[in-house]
Amino acid sequence: MSEKPLTTVRIKIQTRSDGTVYISSDDMPGLWLWGKDHDQLFRSIVPTIEELYKLNEGRTVKAREAPPSRFARWFAQEKINDKYEIYPVAQLNEQTVHGR
Repeated sequence: MSEKPLTTVRIKIQTRSDGTVYISSDDMPGLWLWGKDHDQLFRSIVPTIEELYKLNEGRTVKAREAPPSRFARWFAQEKINDKYEIYPVAQLNEQTVHGR
C-alpha cells in the first residue's frame, strides 16, 4: 500500500504455562483475545482491530501486518508480527456499491 498509515497498533503476546495465549494492546482499547488455538487467535487479530476501530472511532479502516524490520527478519524466521498498520477505507455510498 503506497499511502501512509493513520496509525500503528502494537500488540502484546503472552503465553501462559497451560498453553493459553493472551493478546492485548495498549494502542487499541478493548483488544483482548485469548485461547489455546494459536492459529485461530492470530487470524482474529486483523478483523478484531478493524471492528474495534469501527466501534471506538466510528471509522472503517483496513488493518494490515506491518512489514518486519530487517532486524526482526534476521533474528526470527517465524516471528509473529506484533505491529499492524491502520489505513483509512474510502466511504462508498449505496449507489456506488450497487452500480447505480
